[in-house]
Amino acid sequence: MRKNIAQRAGKALLQFGSYGLLVGALLTPASGWAGWTLFGKVIATQSHSDRFLIWLDATATTNINGCTNYLSNYSELFGMDIAGFEIEYPASGTPSEAQKIMISQVSLAAATGKPVLIMTSSCSSILYNAVDEIVFKPN
Repeated sequence: MRKNIAQRAGKALLQFGSYGLLVGALLTPASGWAGWTLFGKVIATQSHSDRFLIWLDATATTNINGCTNYLSNYSELFGMDIAGFEIEYPASGTPSEAQKIMISQVSLAAATGKPVLIMTSSCSSILYNAVDEIVFKPN
């Protein structure tokens, strides 16, 4: 009886450890180490045929990847500098299901004024930080 319990416990620990390793591997982007912004308010969004642009309050974000077009001076429109982030669609020009969810999350954040965190691991084609993941700030 004890042997069975020990075998099951060992198997469960091995499965849990393997699961944790798999989750960690899936959360690490292929292009290298990723970084998170600070919680920032979504100032504006803009949809295009091949991408979705997101601008956050620049005082709450960081240029994690050193992207050239990270900071935009839109003082005349918003009264502040804003930081650019981009969700690039696949070659088909249609956002994936995961991208549609991120776009709806950002749109909700913009409408409610709720801050978001953005994970980014690279610069996009127009040299904004590419969006890999979005998280709402808890209440």
